[in-house]
Amino acid sequence: MRVDGVMKSVIKWGVAIVMLCLSVAHAEMVEAVAYAPNGKRIAYGGEDKLVRIVGASKNNFRRTLRGHTGTVTCLAFSPDGRTLASGSADKLVRLWDVSTSKWKRTLSGGAGEVKSLAFSPDGKLLATGGGDWNDGVVTIWDARKGRKLRSFRVHTKPVRAVVFSQNGKTMATGSADKSVKIIDVTTGELLKTFNGHAGVVTSLLFSRDGAMLISGSTDNTIKLWDIANVKVWRTLYGHTSWVESLSLSRDGRVLASGSRDKSVKLWDIDQGKETSHWGGHSWGVAAVAFSPDGKALVSGSGDSTVRVWDVRTGKVIRTIGRNNPRPLAVSKLK
Repeated sequence: MRVDGVMKSVIKWGVAIVMLCLSVAHAEMVEAVAYAPNGKRIAYGGEDKLVRIVGASKNNFRRTLRGHTGTVTCLAFSPDGRTLASGSADKLVRLWDVSTSKWKRTLSGGAGEVKSLAFSPDGKLLATGGGDWNDGVVTIWDARKGRKLRSFRVHTKPVRAVVFSQNGKTMATGSADKSVKIIDVTTGELLKTFNGHAGVVTSLLFSRDGAMLISGSTDNTIKLWDIANVKVWRTLYGHTSWVESLSLSRDGRVLASGSRDKSVKLWDIDQGKETSHWGGHSWGVAAVAFSPDGKALVSGSGDSTVRVWDVRTGKVIRTIGRNNPRPLAVSKLK
């Protein structure tokens, strides 16, 4: 939503209807970010309906991918890094060839706006989450042929988060109905249900050992779930507004979270403690993603910028403005 002057909009977020009265001019918000598996590219997208791919540490690579007619809500690189998937409010998923930056195919026939997507570990499947206001659907696609394989009605409200388990046989889903579920990817059989969040479940991750699920919510908390015993192992408090996005470091020891409170936080998973708090964004942080080597973290915000952070120092090493044709500041990671 582009806001010019004073605008009143009714926006539906899960079970809440929020009345916003805004009196500032604001450029298009960044809604999604993703790091390429080789660490050389960063993709981001948002309300301007475009997907952009930039070099992770240099200025000399920049591509703009056009085709969506609605806000770009989610992004994911395939495990081999050759394909970028983008989901949108236009109810479509587009697959892009990363090497050429060209459109490959469009996936249509899912359920409602695409709220989330994820590749299976082997890259053969793509899962998308969406659904209408009173319906939560997960759709499984053949990622290479672009063919719809099956759909499952898993939740009673839109699916906001999907993630495959390490073996690709099961997946976890999070929804505006406040629940987290684990289902069989082939049959759609419901295997486990986790209740405890008081708000929309916006993001989900499996721990590296597969023993835990990690969920973020509009109740301002992050929950670590014991999968085997179907219970909360630990709840992380610290954000003062909605937790919008989560990312886990490659070694699985550090969790990053982005929030509407404009901050990025790092957490020690084993200790369940906040280790870093990064401010700087002037609007809510909608998306975060670790680089493959864990040395950098990228964040996308409603302030229309993408920031790349040095994880060790907490300093911004690069800021990319959506309305600025070149990065605002660049320095090299040591």
